[in-house]
Amino acid sequence: MAAENVLQTTGLNEVYSNSFGVFLLSFDLVQGNVIELDERFIDAKDQGKWLVEFYAPWCGHCQKLKPVWADVGIQMMKNHPKLHVARLDGTRFGKVMDMFDVKGFPTIKYIEGDKVFTHTGGRTSKDIIDLQTKHKGELPAVKQLSSSNSLQQYRQSKAVFFVIAAEDTTSELATLFSTVADKRILDAFYYHVKPNVIPEDMRPKNVPAVLVFKDGLHYQYEAPEGSLSEEHLSDWIGAEMFPAFLRIGNDNINPIGRTEKLIAVGLVFPSATTYKSHPHNQMLELIKKVAIDHRETYYKKVQFGYMEDSNMLSDIILRSVEVPGIFIIDPVTYLYYEVDEPLEQTEESLVDFLNGIIDGTVKAKGGNSFFRKIYRVFYEIIKSVVMMWLANPILMTLLLALPTVLITFICYSICTAEPIDEDAEYPDSDEEEDDEGDRDGPKIEEIEDEDPSGHKKTE
Repeated sequence: MAAENVLQTTGLNEVYSNSFGVFLLSFDLVQGNVIELDERFIDAKDQGKWLVEFYAPWCGHCQKLKPVWADVGIQMMKNHPKLHVARLDGTRFGKVMDMFDVKGFPTIKYIEGDKVFTHTGGRTSKDIIDLQTKHKGELPAVKQLSSSNSLQQYRQSKAVFFVIAAEDTTSELATLFSTVADKRILDAFYYHVKPNVIPEDMRPKNVPAVLVFKDGLHYQYEAPEGSLSEEHLSDWIGAEMFPAFLRIGNDNINPIGRTEKLIAVGLVFPSATTYKSHPHNQMLELIKKVAIDHRETYYKKVQFGYMEDSNMLSDIILRSVEVPGIFIIDPVTYLYYEVDEPLEQTEESLVDFLNGIIDGTVKAKGGNSFFRKIYRVFYEIIKSVVMMWLANPILMTLLLALPTVLITFICYSICTAEPIDEDAEYPDSDEEEDDEGDRDGPKIEEIEDEDPSGHKKTE
């Protein structure tokens, strides 16, 4: 039987419902089944589930995300038709920005009524679609894994996930795990498994126990003796939520920075990861080896990875950098450390360098001093202008040309104006009197005669 179409009017929006999902007809539909929102979203936000990108037209990162977001719209339409994928221009609708506490571009949020989650993961189609997979708008965040095959499949398909191994979920540790998972629902995947589901060589001796699976290995949470706490478990999950060694880019640098770990990064050309014989790739293998072999020393203090974009690293340390290179960055203080001769490093020398940073014997560069902050402000302004120019050169040409033309016209008018001749405009008083005399006509001369009596007469 054909699906029945129902047209409902709700406030400012008409909602079209059928077997394929819900569409807001009053908004514009753009590329990839993505809805272009405006200020009416304040009223429409309660109508279903939303995945919204807040963007700015001049934002370079937003431009890069545009085709990815279009693909997300297509994929969500196929697999999650009741979820609206949308965009909103934050430069035009500040009231909506304030409502959802959006501070920068691009920002991705999952919105369902009063529930609002900010996406802090990667910005590939898979990463964003995983946002829906992680919670599906439903709490609790901890899902059930019932078979060893499912566990094995997840180990192969997911970079990192956490499990609580317990017969039931009534223990104190299981309750804390569920609470932390609900609060960090967008950070990772969380599951409950019975101990017999875990392979025997991985099974913890004492249950309940919390495990993290990543890098082809597994690690167990060790609670402080006699002081099990939500804060400690949350900190441990935060420290373990990324693989030991990963690609670091604009899509994940911020969530990595929020762990407050040092970031040890190898800067290489993109081709380095393609060819194993590439000398840059050998440098990356060295960093990865240190990350895995010295895990117990560094996993709470250092996040290891690599970058393929030198511009991003330049934005952090505020200067141009050479490729290849090894840098250690402190995301809290903006201090950074640079390894000399990166291609000549050995495991021992790199470990010594990291230990020197941790114990304070290696001198740092950069920082967050007052003058450094001022310099960073100017750097960001110049960077923003350049990004705006690249995003919309015609608009930027007009914005720069109009005031330039106006100022030039004013200067030209001042420089070419004829000087005022004060003497010509304000003549001397003698000349004025002469002029007045000329205007009054010729003067009559007085002639004096004497009469016979000796008196003078005047004619």
